[in-house]
Amino acid sequence: MQNLRKKIFRHENCKDLNKHLLKIPETKRIKAYFLAPKLHPLIDLEILKLLNEASPNEVSYQYIQFDKDYSLNIDSFN
Repeated sequence: MQNLRKKIFRHENCKDLNKHLLKIPETKRIKAYFLAPKLHPLIDLEILKLLNEASPNEVSYQYIQFDKDYSLNIDSFN
């Protein structure tokens, strides 16, 4: 996504693709989510904080956890 935003990567048939794809370079920021029932034990909210501090104006990282019933918990580490 970042390479699309910065126009580093382009698909050769981009004009034929969905118009929403062409709007990616116009975006100001990317919201990225880890979507998983459980993350690696060394990944926690502190890691997400560090990732967010590394690129505060470009990418925002969050974690969405789901349980066996597919209930969602945003930024919840159990």
